[in-house]
Amino acid sequence: MRPILLALALLTAACGFALAANAQASHDGEILGAGQAGKLITTAGTWTFSNQEGADGYFVLLNGKKIANGSAIELLVDDDGQLYAHGKSGLFFLWSDLGWLRTERFDPVRTECATAVVVGLEWRPEALARTYKVLRDGNQLAETGLNSYSDQTVQASTTYTYEVAAVDARGRTISVRTLDVTTAAASPLGDPAVCPSSYFSGMTWDWSTGANQQNGSDLWPSTWGADGNIYTFFGDGGGFFGGDQLGRSSFGVAEITAPAPPPNTVPILTTDSFFNIYGGYNTTHPSTINGKVNDILAIGDDFYALGGTYQAGVDAGGPSGAPDHYEIIYSKGNPYSWQSNYSNWFFCDDFSGAASVCPVAFVNSGKGNESPFDKYVYLMGVSDGNFFGDGGLCSCTYLMRVPREQLLTKAAYEVFTGIDLRGNPTWNSDWTTMQPIFVDNGPRPMHLKKMVYNAQLKRFISLAQGGRVNEDSFYDSPTPWGPFTVIGYYPSNLDHTGGWGDLGSTTFSTSAGSTLGVNFINKWTSSDGLTMWAAFSSVKAAGPDAELIPLANKNMDSYSLVSATLTLAHPHTIPFR
Repeated sequence: MRPILLALALLTAACGFALAANAQASHDGEILGAGQAGKLITTAGTWTFSNQEGADGYFVLLNGKKIANGSAIELLVDDDGQLYAHGKSGLFFLWSDLGWLRTERFDPVRTECATAVVVGLEWRPEALARTYKVLRDGNQLAETGLNSYSDQTVQASTTYTYEVAAVDARGRTISVRTLDVTTAAASPLGDPAVCPSSYFSGMTWDWSTGANQQNGSDLWPSTWGADGNIYTFFGDGGGFFGGDQLGRSSFGVAEITAPAPPPNTVPILTTDSFFNIYGGYNTTHPSTINGKVNDILAIGDDFYALGGTYQAGVDAGGPSGAPDHYEIIYSKGNPYSWQSNYSNWFFCDDFSGAASVCPVAFVNSGKGNESPFDKYVYLMGVSDGNFFGDGGLCSCTYLMRVPREQLLTKAAYEVFTGIDLRGNPTWNSDWTTMQPIFVDNGPRPMHLKKMVYNAQLKRFISLAQGGRVNEDSFYDSPTPWGPFTVIGYYPSNLDHTGGWGDLGSTTFSTSAGSTLGVNFINKWTSSDGLTMWAAFSSVKAAGPDAELIPLANKNMDSYSLVSATLTLAHPHTIPFR
């Protein structure tokens, strides 16, 4: 049962469950509670609160008539349209043809999910509560100002007793709610690290309208320029219409001026709208540096990239290899004047130690990446140990921020250090204080690798990847720091086949089929926000059963495009959070 709370003004509006079809407030988004003007309409009629207060709360009126024993401070409706009243005494009553009946059915604490790796809890806010203590089997897990909590330290097929204790401003416990939860059995392919999304009910990848260009180039992160065009990085190849040797560049940038393909059509790549501007085949500006880039970002007319430039005597593997350090690379005023920042400072290298953080992606937003809500640029990262494969502290994703005009100033960066008791993020310039925004404790963990802001839906869409291109998971969140919920989970089979797009192959090894990037193309998001496009690449051949037919049995060291269709869970309401 997912209750809808219509509460006292003192209660927070953030509980926000969607209204059932046969129960709605008279004004969209209005919260109805004792002492407030408004009404609630159900199949039984129109409910209102009177101004008269009884011994146990305010009297409730049905179609203008006072209902016997109807004193209450809250009215609640579940998904079946059943109406409940909650009195000051803490007792619950349900409405039936016989009037108000005492019930134990309504539970103010419920589970969002209970998988083998995570238990998600939600609870009804308490009128006078300042914080909530969450306990499991008598041991406190957390204290939060939110009305939800995710426990990612559970074991499969295990029963736990959770308590949620509401604490007032004086530190007194004013209520305790208890819930027994049994986690599910573990899946052999692993489970998502978080609960399913309440915003989206599904994500469908439209492989039949995907495209591939065999050009011998990989990576392909992209950004939306201030001029309205798309800019994308490619490595170790000739870029658009090039080849593995034809126009080969270590560090290349291309431009896309084409609009999003019409619905249900295959993208057509032409030299008029897909062309190289820095390195690559038939380019307008030759590439003058070598290196690799995980992500690229436009800030007004300036461009920035996260990656490494090859430094002789410092990096092993030669110009075509991945450098052993990680820096910010920039191009001022245009996308073809790239310079290394290595001599000034860099984020991390293979010797920084497991506790340092390597940012792997920007949070890309709109045209020129004007932030949707503040002056900062956000960057996701992992520990040095996880990034360079030396063994990290945990399977964690971290978050950094920097004022958009100070990306080249190391001292301006701050790391996310947690959520305060009011639900606000906290930040610190001391990078050793970083706390993860996302943790995957499953048997086949994936880090967050990319994130974009879907302005139409006002949600951040992110993806996590495992060690291979067909191991992907997709998430949504209201902010860059979460909370995250899963909208698509695609682990590969144990023999490396299947997974996302069925791109897997039993020939995949440590390098073959490795993850070289799945990258959202934010400009191509549809006007309703429900269609999104991504480019991706890998190495070696895709499996023979690949759902992107032009790519089956062909080299994934190339440019591939595919779109996804998102389905809203509640198309006519604002979902939880």
